[in-house]
Amino acid sequence: MLFNKEKEIYNFWDVSIPEIPSRSRLYDLDPIGIGTPFVESLTSYMYRLADAHNVNLYKLIQKEIGRYFNKLYLQGHASERGCGSIQKYINSSGPVALEFVQALEDLTLRKDLMYLTILSWTGVLNKGLIRQYKAWCPLCFEEWKVNNKPIYEPLYWSLGNIHLCLVHEIPLKEECPYCKKKLLYLHNYLRLGFCYSCNSWLGDEIHADFPSCSILNFEWEKFVTESMSKLLEMAFYLNKMPTKYKVKSALNNFMKSRSLKLTEFSNLLNLNASTVCCWTKGTHIPSIEYLLKICQLSNVSLYSMFAEENPFVNEDLFSLILENNDSKRLISNRTFDYEKVKSELEAVIISNEAPPPSMAQVAKNISCSLSTVKRHFPEYCKEISTRYLRYRTEEKERRIDEICKEVEMLTKKLHAEGIYPSRRSLRKRLVNPNIMFKKEARETWKKTLRSLGIL
Repeated sequence: MLFNKEKEIYNFWDVSIPEIPSRSRLYDLDPIGIGTPFVESLTSYMYRLADAHNVNLYKLIQKEIGRYFNKLYLQGHASERGCGSIQKYINSSGPVALEFVQALEDLTLRKDLMYLTILSWTGVLNKGLIRQYKAWCPLCFEEWKVNNKPIYEPLYWSLGNIHLCLVHEIPLKEECPYCKKKLLYLHNYLRLGFCYSCNSWLGDEIHADFPSCSILNFEWEKFVTESMSKLLEMAFYLNKMPTKYKVKSALNNFMKSRSLKLTEFSNLLNLNASTVCCWTKGTHIPSIEYLLKICQLSNVSLYSMFAEENPFVNEDLFSLILENNDSKRLISNRTFDYEKVKSELEAVIISNEAPPPSMAQVAKNISCSLSTVKRHFPEYCKEISTRYLRYRTEEKERRIDEICKEVEMLTKKLHAEGIYPSRRSLRKRLVNPNIMFKKEARETWKKTLRSLGIL
């Protein structure tokens, strides 16, 4: 019996191997606040990334991030606990920040991590913008905790010239209110929002005891905070990174629009004309303090100075500022008293003060620029500097000698107690565990082990 069935027609199958997108080594964790003034800092992002993988931060740096560094000295720092002395530069604009950004972008396959640093403004901002230790707003921490928002550290908190919270307009805290310790950017036992030393919560809803700023100081601090946070916000929207020639062009436009001569401009800022000349020629970049002063005088934002073609257009306001400051000169001219400076330098040389001051400190004490003093009194400056360098050398030798004696004594003590004097055992008992990173300390340790017949 034959069955006459219609033949079914099946669709063709595509048996080619589909293109699979590349996989990241670490989670593709989204940064917080990109494109806003509250963008997260890179050190905060690293903490959240380590927490997402359920590993401590040091292991993440040593085993993963450090393997992608191109510079040998950074590979050495990555093996240290907390990255040693380079940790504050991770949020900055130098090669350290660039290495960390590139390493983390390779590991997460993200392309927006540079905005968690100030790398976008490398060409127009001087180094040294990042503060030595962390700062935070207790009210921000408390609000995020109450509202179940992620706890993180905004990038603007790490800028050294910012001292106010952008939201609550209260001074940022710079030490734990319980143990009074200043907090480093990286620590193995840190939880965001907590003190790693005493494990206390850093948030606070009571702010009656917070110190208040004076009116004049408050207005300046508020202007600085708003100007710097605007830079962090707009970094994400830049078409191209500005260079130092943009600062040069902006300063020249400023002088031209106000019909200011170089000497008038330098007198306004209380600076030497040669310094301002270097700015207008583009050979040096002004410090952030003077850039902000110029912006405040002209009532323009720092971002406008860097991004707009000619932001200095409000001539009426600038004229009013100059008129108000003519009677009580905003920044007075400085005169050089040759005989007075000479007598003060001679007094420093004769005094034999201990410890001897550096030439920079002497210039500061006599209220005169270091370059001016060196130009007029090169021999005196040389004598003061030589004495200071001799003192520094002697102090260094004395400290190294004390370190070596401490290491030798502790190594012998551990051996006498029946404990193997390993580097870890020494670090646990040393007053400053980090001295074992010094070459002289390690050499003394090995020499003592050999004398004990252990090595």
